[in-house]
This record gives sequence, C-alpha cells and structure tokens, in this order.
Amino acid sequence: MKKYLLLCFLALTCATGYAQQAQHVLFKGIPLGCDLETFRRQMLEKGFSPNDRRADSPGSCSFVGKFSGDFVEVNCLLAPGTNRVSKVGVDFKRWTVVLDGREGGVTRSQQSQRFEKLATSISNNFGKPTQDVKGARDGVERMALWKVPGGSIHLILHNIQGKYVTLSLLFSDGV
Repeated sequence: MKKYLLLCFLALTCATGYAQQAQHVLFKGIPLGCDLETFRRQMLEKGFSPNDRRADSPGSCSFVGKFSGDFVEVNCLLAPGTNRVSKVGVDFKRWTVVLDGREGGVTRSQQSQRFEKLATSISNNFGKPTQDVKGARDGVERMALWKVPGGSIHLILHNIQGKYVTLSLLFSDGV
C-alpha cells in the first residue's frame, strides 16, 4: 500500500511539474526565455552572423541573416535584471520606403504586399490576428498582433519622423 501511495504521489508530482513548465515563444525554433549564450549559439547554428554594424551592449545582441526569404537584422533584448532573452526584433531593411523623394529600395505598394504576405504566413500558423490596427498613431502606420503560446508576435509598419517607413516583426516572450 505504501508503495502504491508513493507511486501515485510521484506520478502526480511529475504531472504537475510538467504542466507548470513555462511555454515560450519560438524564434526560428529557438525558445525565448533561454539564456543569452544559448540564444547566441543557436542563432549561429541557424546560419546567422554577429552584426558588425551594431556593437552588443549589456542588455542586447544583434545578428544578420536570412529570415522568411529576406536578409534581415535581428536584435534581441534581455528581460530586465536577467540574462534571459525576452524580445527578438526582426528588421526588414530591404522593405524600407524612403518618403522624402530620395532613391529608395521599394515602393509603398510593394511594402504593403510584403506586409500582407508576412501577415498571411503568421496567420496560417496562429490564426487571425488578435488586433489589426491601420492608420498612423505614435509612429505606427499599421500593426497586426497575434497572441501565441507563451507570448505575442507583432508585425509593424513604423513611420520614422515622416522620413521613411520600416517593416519589422517583434517576438515577445510572455513568461
């Protein structure tokens, strides 16, 4: 009887521990919430390189590489007071539109099409966005938000001081 009770107690403890494991947002299969060195190592294994244009600071690191078919800059931020990655921002440099008449890489129409393509891809994995806001407000022209297991994903068109509009993704860990 004691063995049976002990076995039941152990099974219940294991099941409770498993159920309480935190779920984290994934970026390229890497869970946010891991320590910075683990994140760095796995980014290098995924083919990303350290970003020579941006020096790492105590609360962040930066990479360059391919994401969703585009050459991007990836910046990660640590949760305050920890060594755990809490946010990953993907900056689609190629999809920046210059608004002041200078030569730019793409048109607004092309940028909007790329936004829609990325939004469709995310929606195919996580369903319709929780929010889809259109119209300039606080520098954001358009933002779509998906609540995903362990956090959120934001797809954003930023209007930077009326000079150019950038396309970016933000993965945020909710744990």
